[in-house]
Amino acid sequence: MDFRRISILGLGLVGGSLAKAIRLRKPGSIVTGMDTSNKHLDMALREGVIHKAATNPQEAVAHADIVFLCTPVGTIPQLIREISGNIRKGAVITDVGSTKQAIAEAGINPSDIGYINAHGTATNKGDTVETSSIKKVFGNTLPYVSSTKGATGHMMGAGGITETITCVKAIETGTVPPTINLNEVDPECAGIDFVANTAKKAEINFAMSNAFGFGGQNSSIIVGKYGK
Repeated sequence: MDFRRISILGLGLVGGSLAKAIRLRKPGSIVTGMDTSNKHLDMALREGVIHKAATNPQEAVAHADIVFLCTPVGTIPQLIREISGNIRKGAVITDVGSTKQAIAEAGINPSDIGYINAHGTATNKGDTVETSSIKKVFGNTLPYVSSTKGATGHMMGAGGITETITCVKAIETGTVPPTINLNEVDPECAGIDFVANTAKKAEINFAMSNAFGFGGQNSSIIVGKYGK
């Protein structure tokens, strides 16, 4: 199937990057974007990331061959219900959420995760979206969360593997690495222990590493103690 008419719901860090990649790789496509933020929509139109802006999800998907859901993980089920009656026959719906999938494939419960090494790049949109996803998945069993990019820098393609190694060492040593130079938490990210500046001792059986790349290439990997 030729996916010429493409809709992207959510034009934050991930959705915007995906739209830009599609425009570059599929110049004949028509990309329609939808976001609850008029600022994001205006910016996407102004920078040529999308061709059309939709004001609601139903309008955005009405003629699409493929729909990308790039909103926080916890909003996706409701979003699917909202657009289900407007999707044309034969259209494909996919999403970029990966956190829940990793937990399901590991065969564990969210409460078993003791530590998350966040993608955490200190960007307003990226950090708030990731934090929102963590809160939706873990509810009242929130684990320790830290970003080690403040210590290592953003290692781009090497970031995923080095942060996975960090998770392994956290389990091995029972030490949660800190988020260094964290002096103030965005109110939208409040409610999580980000292990500010000083490491903590904790019994960790399972740890998760989030890695979010350009163009919607996102992954979450879980490592755990042998036999647990």
